[in-house]
Amino acid sequence: MTKIQKILAGFLALQLLAAVIVFWPRNAAGAENVVFFEGAAAADIVRLAITDDTGAQVELERQGDGWVLASGGDYPVKTETLDPVLDKIVALESNRLVARTAASQRQLQVSPDNFLRQITVTFQDDRSQTFYLGSATNLRATNFRLDGENDTYLVADLNVFELSANATSWVDTVYVSGVAQDSVTALTLTNANGTLAFRSEANQDGESAWTLDGLAEGELLNAPAFNSLLTRILNLRLVRPLGVTAEAAYGLDEPQATVTVVANVEESTQTYTLTIGARLPDQDDDPSNDNYIVKWSEAPYYVAVAPFSVETLTEHTRTDFVQLPTPIPTESAPAEPTPAP
Repeated sequence: MTKIQKILAGFLALQLLAAVIVFWPRNAAGAENVVFFEGAAAADIVRLAITDDTGAQVELERQGDGWVLASGGDYPVKTETLDPVLDKIVALESNRLVARTAASQRQLQVSPDNFLRQITVTFQDDRSQTFYLGSATNLRATNFRLDGENDTYLVADLNVFELSANATSWVDTVYVSGVAQDSVTALTLTNANGTLAFRSEANQDGESAWTLDGLAEGELLNAPAFNSLLTRILNLRLVRPLGVTAEAAYGLDEPQATVTVVANVEESTQTYTLTIGARLPDQDDDPSNDNYIVKWSEAPYYVAVAPFSVETLTEHTRTDFVQLPTPIPTESAPAEPTPAP
């Protein structure tokens, strides 16, 4: 090794040592334990705003005895998901100091311009506190920094996966519910290709069987295709709630498709309607993520749903649900004997 190489190697060793000194967690015996929200209780939190590293945001707000998605038209939040997170936030503490310099914040992903999660907690006395969650050394060691402080700590009981900035993590994504598939007696689908009317009627054996109005002689309903359609409608899930107010951009005054479902519920006949409106740009610039706006008659909320959930409803034609009976093979005539040469 030359003299220059030895000098460079020594310089590199000093850099590595400096990095270890700066970033090594200080959790030695007797290290000061910091309680970040001392005196606060989960019941004191009235609002939670979460932003992730992609720019996605959600805002959760306490209303009465429950919580709603304030960024989603006050759609109800699953408190069984949120409550444990609130408990973890107010209990946050650490004696594992990672770094004390502003320069280290970007590397640890807890800086205002480089973070994995930015969370703002608002308490009932209108006091707010923002903190950052960054990279993790393992599942129980996540970098944490209070906004306005230089010190970065490792916290053990909260990680970025528990603080999603996607609405679907906080709400029940089942949008169409309450209608059992075996209770449905009729279904009508209308789109730009026409109207398809399906109904359940008793067959020769007295059992219920589905048919399509207007079947010609010899035509049969494609039962698997229809069952797939019915299942898709009655199990529709949302991507994002939009609120209870209709907007012109939703395109529901001139829908791309309308589905009417008739069902026997508690010895009475009930009629439900699913309206599929416009396909609008979502929160990013990827056209493949543009979602359809839909409205279920039994829900007060307008929601966005993924294209794969309803796009076929806007495209279906009669041929998708009609099949001809399989022809019965007939015995072919014997082949003509080959003449001798």
